[in-house]
Amino acid sequence: MMSSHVGCEMDPKIQQLRAFYYAYRMRSLTKAGERLHLTQSAMSRLTQQLEEALGQRLFDRTTGALQSTEAAEEAILIVERILTDVDFLKTSLKGLAEKRRGNVKFAITPSLAAQAMPEALVDFQATWGNIDVEMLDAAPDRVVELVLDEVAQFGIVTVGEKRSDLDYQLLVDDVLCVVCRRDSALAKKKRVTWDDLQDANVIATVGGASWPEVVREILASRETPTSIRHRVAFPTTALALAAKSLGVAILPSRLTLGCPKEHQLIARKLHDPVVPRGIHVVTKVRRSISPAGLALIEMFRTVLGDVAAK
Repeated sequence: MMSSHVGCEMDPKIQQLRAFYYAYRMRSLTKAGERLHLTQSAMSRLTQQLEEALGQRLFDRTTGALQSTEAAEEAILIVERILTDVDFLKTSLKGLAEKRRGNVKFAITPSLAAQAMPEALVDFQATWGNIDVEMLDAAPDRVVELVLDEVAQFGIVTVGEKRSDLDYQLLVDDVLCVVCRRDSALAKKKRVTWDDLQDANVIATVGGASWPEVVREILASRETPTSIRHRVAFPTTALALAAKSLGVAILPSRLTLGCPKEHQLIARKLHDPVVPRGIHVVTKVRRSISPAGLALIEMFRTVLGDVAAK
């Protein structure tokens, strides 16, 4: 049983947490001590101090490898997160001390890359001129793969169903909209519903984005099903067809950013139902983003702005 210290609570120290982390991973105080350049006795002292601070036994010490207790199994994920945050803080301050040198490598869908990211990169370069940026424009499912494979530090996509192996940070809210010319009948309506699309030539995307299947299901569920006239792989193609009056596109509103003004396109929110499709930053679980990456994300958020569909 762990000893208690009435009226004398102790907080865990970072060195104690590191000792516990490496002892847990390596199952050996000696090997963990070699990693931290500490003696076996120093490692033993640090882990015992942490046990006293927590009031829980973390290891059952035998003549063989360390055996973790149930408390250790619960503590390791929290300790790992704390150490990651501490390392991130050190990296952040180091980045400032080194005049913001380094690189940012991220993945993003082609439409967002072409229509909104260039302006963000102009602002980013003005402040972070010593940072090299590698932008991997790819289909949404490929963006996720690049993040999971740790090829990209983070990804920027519209999100549907979320995955347990990714962390999500909402950049901006968005919804599915009908994108049409300003001189079209739909643009003049005060409120546009999915039923209003029955007489329209619908242009749908069929790529790896998170909304095409939702669109097909909703259109097919109407009392009078709406047919899809054109199918394209990329939102930019759908916008180009809509600009030529070949139909109306169904997309998140912010994918219309950057469209030439002469196209005269407008995004109108689709009601009954309203389908959320926010733009998110995705990272692999328990992976942090560099200070430069966070700065770029904030600049991108600013560019996206408040483009609300009516």
